[in-house]
Amino acid sequence: MKTTEKLLISLFALVLHVTTQLAAADTIQFENTTPLSQTVTGSETSYTESGYTIGNLTPLFNFPPGGTPGYYFVPPINSGGYGPASSSTFFACLCMLYSPTLSRTDGQLFSLHSLDIGVSSQDASGMFGLPTFTLTGQRSDSTEFDYQFTINDGQWHTLSFDDNPDFSNIKSLVFYESTGLSMALDNINVSQVPAPATAWLFGSGLIGLASAARRKNK
Repeated sequence: MKTTEKLLISLFALVLHVTTQLAAADTIQFENTTPLSQTVTGSETSYTESGYTIGNLTPLFNFPPGGTPGYYFVPPINSGGYGPASSSTFFACLCMLYSPTLSRTDGQLFSLHSLDIGVSSQDASGMFGLPTFTLTGQRSDSTEFDYQFTINDGQWHTLSFDDNPDFSNIKSLVFYESTGLSMALDNINVSQVPAPATAWLFGSGLIGLASAARRKNK
């Protein structure tokens, strides 16, 4: 095999490697606030981890009147009052008062692969109706879609979206719970969508250089 051909193969492998790295998955685990010995009430309007931001953490209205409802970072020791039992810190909030919105910090598209979701056992009793969560995603063309999930126990549920094309190449994802109960989130598995144009231009440039070198050697 000639040197130029070996170089061409190496360049293709490099392009493939770069593209794969761009698509590497990240997991949002809400561990930026650890170690925690007690539940911490969030005070910022957004939370950022691993290149992703959960924004819109400003309450739609105050409840009780004159008070400020909180979203929480909950350690395992206090998990029962805010969500299902957990072995790690998780995020909880009244998503009827908030509209937590997940997006990439740099504004690029991403895909959602899976997440853990739940409510505390007391919230899952059905006293206020079974908790029904709605995930509203915005696609790359700005159209929207809804995905609903009802919980009838106080356990964590892992939702997988790899077989659902709606959750690929999205701009943002809004979490909502309609009965006024606490939503608990953890282990949000996401990946950035590689920019096809960037990878193509990068690969084309390298291949062009290899072709020019091959013609020169003839």
